[in-house]
This record gives sequence, C-alpha cells and structure tokens, in this order.
Amino acid sequence: MKEAWCQKPESSERVAPGRRYQRRKRNQLRVLEKIQIVHQVLIQNDNQAAVAKEFRTSQCVVSRLITAAMKKPAFLKELIAERDDAEQQREHLAGIVDEMNQKDVFIDSLAMLSEKLANEHGVKV
Repeated sequence: MKEAWCQKPESSERVAPGRRYQRRKRNQLRVLEKIQIVHQVLIQNDNQAAVAKEFRTSQCVVSRLITAAMKKPAFLKELIAERDDAEQQREHLAGIVDEMNQKDVFIDSLAMLSEKLANEHGVKV
C-alpha cells in the first residue's frame, strides 16, 4: 500500500484543465528594457502589442511607459541617468574589489565584503 504522502489527492469535482492554471507574477522591467520599449514604439514605430509580446509584459504596461514618455519629455532622460548611475556604481565597486585583490585581502563571503564596503568606503550594497 502506498504511503499517504505520495498518494494523489482525490478531487471531488471535475475542473476544466485551463482552470487550474495560475498566472505567475513577472519580475519588474529593468531600466534598459524600459528604454528599449519606449525607443521601439516611439522611434521605430513598432506596434505596442508586438513590443509587449517581445518583452513578455502586457500592452497596458507598454502604453503607460509611452504615455509617461510623451507627457514628460524628461522621462527618458531620467531613465538613462538611472541606468548610468547604476553602471557607475558597478564600476566603482569593481574598482574597490580589484584594489582589495591587489592588496591580497582575503574575501571570505559577500556579507564580509558588504560590511567592509559600508564601513570603509560608505558604499551600501
């Protein structure tokens, strides 16, 4: 006899196969993806539905990005500045880690590295 934990549960009612599907929440769009979406729709004149399908998001999200870009001309500049800031921080952290490697500092864990960066360099990771 099979044990209770490996037996399939008995379903008392019949349900159509599509009813069991549960939609998973997607991750947030990255800044680069938002820039690409706005560029494809406004500059390349691509269809919003096709762009939404390409980036695996809804047409509503694409429409909101386009509306924000059209209403506020600085929206795209803010996205680009945000991307550049993240890239600068990544380069700064890489420089600090390279400097630590050149001094033969032993890095045993990410927690230790994060603590050291916060204490000595004032960088929050």
